[in-house]
Amino acid sequence: MGMLQQAKDRFRQNGLSNVYLLRADVANLPVRDGAVDIVLSMNGLHVFTDKRRAIAQMRRVLRQEGTLIGCCYAGGVRKLSDFFVKHFGVRRGFFAPPFFHLDDIGSELEGFKVTRQGNVKFLVYFEAVRKVE
Repeated sequence: MGMLQQAKDRFRQNGLSNVYLLRADVANLPVRDGAVDIVLSMNGLHVFTDKRRAIAQMRRVLRQEGTLIGCCYAGGVRKLSDFFVKHFGVRRGFFAPPFFHLDDIGSELEGFKVTRQGNVKFLVYFEAVRKVE
C-alpha cells in the first residue's frame, strides 16, 4: 500500500487526475470490461499462479487497442538465474511456474499483438496491444 500511496502523491504533485490506482487480485479485477487504456504489469507475470487467467483479465479490462506494458522473468536465459529462481524464488513465493521464455512471449499473450519486446539478461520487457475483436 505504501507504493500505491507514493504513486498517488506523485500524480497529485504533477497535476494528474485521470489515473486510478487499485490493489486487487489480478485473476478477478474489479473493473468493467474495456474501461482501461493502459495496464502496467511490472514484475508480475512470473509471480501469478494462473498466468492465463491474469492475462485474460488484463485483456478484458483494456479497451480495444489498449496497451499492456510489462516485464517479467524469462526462463532459460541464464543458468544462474534459473537456479536461483528454482531453489529460492519459487520456494519463497516470489516466482510461480510455468515461466515464459523469450521466444514465446507473443504466443503467451493471447489476444494481444506484441509491438515491442526486448530483454536485459533474464528480464524480458514488452509492449502489447489488445487485438480488435
